[in-house]
Amino acid sequence: MKRIKSAGMYPAFRILRILTAALVLAGFVAGMSLSSIFFDRILSLLVSVQFLPALLRLLLSGTALVLSALVPLLVIGVLTVLVGRVYCSVLCPLGILQDLLFFLSRKLERRNMLHESSRTGFHAAVWSASVILAAAGLPALLSLLEPYAFFGRIHRDVFVPLTALSSTAIVEILKNYEIYLAPVPFRGELRAVLSSLALLAILIFLTLRWGRWYCNRLCPAGFMLRLLSIHPVFGLRLKREDCIACGLCTRICRAACIDLENHSIATDRCVLCFDCAAACPTGAITFQHTRSYSPEIRDISRRRAFLSAAGTLLAAGSAWALSPLKNLEGPAALPETDTGNPEQPVLPPGAISRSHYSARCISCHTCVSSCPTHVLQPSFFAMGLRGFLQPVMDYRTGYCEWECNTCSTVCPTGAIAPILLEEKKMLQMGTVNFIQDRCVVFTEGTACGACAEVCPTGAVWMAPYQGELTQPLTDTAFCSGCGSCEHACPVEGEKAILVEGLEEHGRRKEKPVDQQEEEEPGPPGEEFEEFPF
Repeated sequence: MKRIKSAGMYPAFRILRILTAALVLAGFVAGMSLSSIFFDRILSLLVSVQFLPALLRLLLSGTALVLSALVPLLVIGVLTVLVGRVYCSVLCPLGILQDLLFFLSRKLERRNMLHESSRTGFHAAVWSASVILAAAGLPALLSLLEPYAFFGRIHRDVFVPLTALSSTAIVEILKNYEIYLAPVPFRGELRAVLSSLALLAILIFLTLRWGRWYCNRLCPAGFMLRLLSIHPVFGLRLKREDCIACGLCTRICRAACIDLENHSIATDRCVLCFDCAAACPTGAITFQHTRSYSPEIRDISRRRAFLSAAGTLLAAGSAWALSPLKNLEGPAALPETDTGNPEQPVLPPGAISRSHYSARCISCHTCVSSCPTHVLQPSFFAMGLRGFLQPVMDYRTGYCEWECNTCSTVCPTGAIAPILLEEKKMLQMGTVNFIQDRCVVFTEGTACGACAEVCPTGAVWMAPYQGELTQPLTDTAFCSGCGSCEHACPVEGEKAILVEGLEEHGRRKEKPVDQQEEEEPGPPGEEFEEFPF
C-alpha cells in the first residue's frame, strides 16, 4: 500500500479556478441582465475574449477589428499550448455552466464517471461541417453549436422568461398582503424560447450523463483547442509508480479523460479543473513539464483530426471563394437613401447589409439582452434558414433609442460593426411608410400626432387636414428607420405607420432646420385633447 501524500497546492489551484469561473459567470449574467454603462463594459470585455467569436471577428471583419481579435486569440492560443484547455474552465460561460451542472449532479447523486475513448474523428466531422457551411455563408450549424452563442441564448431565451414568470408569481402572492408591485415584463419570441429550452434540455442530459461530452464531441471551439493542447508544455501526469489504482480520479473526472489502465491523461480533453490532483490520496497526479512524459498509448485518431482539419480548411477556402464573405470591409461608402421593402426585416445599426449581417451573426443574443428598449428580438426564420434566430428590429416591443449604440459595442463577431453615435444618427436602416386608411385621424376623426411627436429626424410631421385636425406627412429621405413612430402609433393590430427594412443600409438626408420649424404644428392645443398618450 502506497503511503498517503499531501495534495500540496492542488486544492488551492482548484479553489482559484472555481472562484475565477464564478466571477466570470457572474459578470456574464450581470452584463446581460442589467442596463448600465458599467455592466455594459464588463460584458464587452468578457465577450471580447471569447475564442471562436474573436476568430470570426479576425477573419470576417477586415482590418477594422483585427487588433481587438488578435490580442485575445494570441493570449488564449499561447496559454493553451503552454498548459492546455484552461480557457474552457475559467472563460467559457457554457463550460462553466456545465461544471455547475456536473457539481450539482454529484451532490444529488453519487454517480461515477468512466474513462471514454477520444472520438476525435466524430468531433472533427462536426467541426468540419459547421466550418464549411459557415464559409459558404450558412452559419446556422456553427451558431447552434458555438458555446458562447449557446450560453447567450440560454440566458436570453430561458433565464429571462423564467425570471419574468417568477416575478409575476411573486407579485400575485404579495397582493394578498396588500403589497403591489409591477412584474418584470418579458418581450420575446415564443418559438425562440422553445428552441433554446429544447437545446438546454439536451445539454443538461449530456452533462449529467457524460460530463463534458458536449465540449469534446460537438463544440467547434473545443475541437480547435483540442488540436492546440494535444502536447502542451505543462500538463497533468498520472505517475504509475505512485498510483494505487483506487479509481477515485476516474470517477470524478468531468472530461472522462483519465485512462487508469494505461496510467495516462488525455491532455487534449482535460480542462484543468484540478479535481483529480486535489483528490488523489497518494499524490500520483502532478502538474509538470510534459517533455519527459510519453504515454505508452498513442491516440491514432489525433493524427486523423489534423488531417481532417487540413481538409476542412481547404474545403472552407473553396466555399469562401463562392460566398458573400469575400467582401470583408463592406461597401466603401453608404449608398444614398432608398425605399424600404416590407418583406425585409429591419436590421440593427451597424449591420451594413443583410448579406454581411447574416453571414457573421452567430445568434448569441448578446445585443438582444443588452438593448435598453428591447427592440432587438430573435427572428426565428424571418431571415431565412441561414439567419435562424438572428435578431432583428421588432417595433411592437420597442424602438431604437436615438442616443444608444450599445448593440454595436457588445457584438462579439462584428456582425454589428462598431459605430459612433454621430454616424448612427445619419444611418438609414429602413424607411417610413404611412398607411392613411388605418390612421385614427382618417378612420375616427380623432386628433393624434403621436408619430410626429416622437420622430427624431423630422421624417414625420403634421399638416392641416380638416378644421382643427392635422394629418401625418412623411419623407423617406429623412427617415433613419428607428421605429419610434411605429412603436408610438396607437392603432391596434396593423399599425398605420410602419418602417420597412433595407437590404443594405444607407445614409439619410438631414432635414434643414428652417424646414423643420415651418412644419412644426406648434404646441398642442384643444385639438389634442384626445391624444392617446
